[in-house]
Amino acid sequence: MINKLGKQIVDIGTVTPSQVAEVLQSIKYGNNINEIMSKIAEITDKNVEDIYEMFEEVAKLNQNYTKQFYEYKKVNFIPYDQNKALQEQVKSIAKATANEYINMSKTFAYMRYNSEGIKEFTSISNIYQKVTDEAILSVVQGRSSYQTAMQKAMREITSNGLKTVDYATGYSRRADSSVRMNIMDGIRRLNRELQESFGKEFGADGVEVSHHKNSAPDHIDTIDGKQFSLNGKVMIKGINYQDYNTVNNSLKRHVGELNCYHFVYSVVLGISNPLYSKEQLEADKKVNEEGFEYEGKHYTMYEGTQLQRQIETKIRQYKDKQIGAKVINDTEEIYHCQEKIRQLTQKYKELSDISGLPSKIDRLRVEGYKKVK
Repeated sequence: MINKLGKQIVDIGTVTPSQVAEVLQSIKYGNNINEIMSKIAEITDKNVEDIYEMFEEVAKLNQNYTKQFYEYKKVNFIPYDQNKALQEQVKSIAKATANEYINMSKTFAYMRYNSEGIKEFTSISNIYQKVTDEAILSVVQGRSSYQTAMQKAMREITSNGLKTVDYATGYSRRADSSVRMNIMDGIRRLNRELQESFGKEFGADGVEVSHHKNSAPDHIDTIDGKQFSLNGKVMIKGINYQDYNTVNNSLKRHVGELNCYHFVYSVVLGISNPLYSKEQLEADKKVNEEGFEYEGKHYTMYEGTQLQRQIETKIRQYKDKQIGAKVINDTEEIYHCQEKIRQLTQKYKELSDISGLPSKIDRLRVEGYKKVK
């Protein structure tokens, strides 16, 4: 998309005050903008099939985990391939996630700052029209050369990248980040509903919250890796279990919401031993809190993961800008972006090496980016 926008800006032609008529070429590019939007819709439709396949795998993993409880309670267990009701349930949730994914593409917009310095969001076609109009006007009025105006226009288009926007609040997020969050939210919803459904079938009286390393401060002591009762506070085989709904409702971020990575599994209390012992949970908590020192500051491991996400986003932003600069042959911007990418990538590697946190290389990828020496 950036390549096509850049080519359109270049193809307007070299404009001087005596050649204003040539700028009318820009009008014909309205169809090309529509072509870009059609391509986004086409890619979205293709990815819907990927969502179905992914959700089926998640469903099978969930069912394999719960099989032990069906056997313990002597309840009939129907494998996924034969379980038509379960297949329909998975399809229903996958379809809802896919629809949200498709609707998201309709909120794609660019962020820019207007002449008063106020942030505003606008559609792809409008941002193209605005930046080209301003560039043309600048040339016609003799305020800048065409080359300078073209570079400014392209830099503006790539500065903040394509975003999805909640127009009610004005909140925005990069499109790639939004897609990732949309899919993860769908998977969490699928896990939650499947576990509730399985739990009712085999008579679950409790839940276990999954454990992951480097948990956020609000969840590490409250729910991470713990088992809870679904019937109020109870004691079973000498173990006190807190009521899950009471604990979950006391949290500002409920389990599995607002980018929480935790999942809930239905269990039979006293039968299913927790997947992680108290000793293991305490050991991971200690490692999280001890953290590491980086650039003269102490970070918990959780804070380190948040710093990683920030650097990953910046790297993707500069890769977007480098792609746009290459299209219009803006040599200065190309090397500026490439140097920033090099510095940020080096910082990302240093952070990962010092902290011991795993690198998420897939989060650095940008379609169409190629490194220049």
